[in-house]
Amino acid sequence: MISYKPECYIAYRLTNTIEKLVHILKIFSILLFLVLLVNSCQNKPIQWNGPRLMKPRDQLTVEQLQGDSVLALTDMSFFAKPEWANQASRNFSGSVSFADTKMLFPKERDPYPGEDIFPGITIDFITNDGELIPIQKNIIITRNRSSSFWDVILGTGKLWQEDKDGEWTRGSFPLMSNGE
Repeated sequence: MISYKPECYIAYRLTNTIEKLVHILKIFSILLFLVLLVNSCQNKPIQWNGPRLMKPRDQLTVEQLQGDSVLALTDMSFFAKPEWANQASRNFSGSVSFADTKMLFPKERDPYPGEDIFPGITIDFITNDGELIPIQKNIIITRNRSSSFWDVILGTGKLWQEDKDGEWTRGSFPLMSNGE
C-alpha cells in the first residue's frame, strides 16, 4: 500500500488549482481584449463635411500661403499631391524651421503644460524622383529645447507643381506629434 503525506497532497492540489486559475485568467484576458478591440472598431471618426480639393485649388492657394491671415481648419486632401499635379521642375535640398508656436484647435478642457505648443524644430530634406525625404527618420526629441510637450516623427512626402502656382513648387510630408 502506498501512503501519501497530507502536506504533499495539499501542495499538489494547491499547485493544480493555481495552474487552472492562471489558465482561466489567460482565457479571460484574451476574451476581454477581443471585446475591447471589437468595441473600439465600431466608433468611426466624425466625417469631414467641409470643402475637398478640386481642380483648380480654392484653398491653400499661393496667395493664401503668402498672406498674413490665419487659415481655417482645412481638409487633409489639400495637403496631398493631387492626381492632376505636375512633376516638380526642380529639386529641393535644404531645411525648414519652425519656432515654438501656439496651436489653435478646439478643446473641451484646459491644455496641460506644453500641449498647445508646436515645438520649434529644424527639419533637413533632400528630394529624389518627386519624393521629399527627411534626413532624420527617427523621433525628434524636443522637450530639452522647447516648451512643447510634443516630440515629432517625420515621414517621406511629395514635391509637385500646380498650373496656377507660377514658379512655386509645393511640398508636403507626414508629421506625427508624439507625447511623452
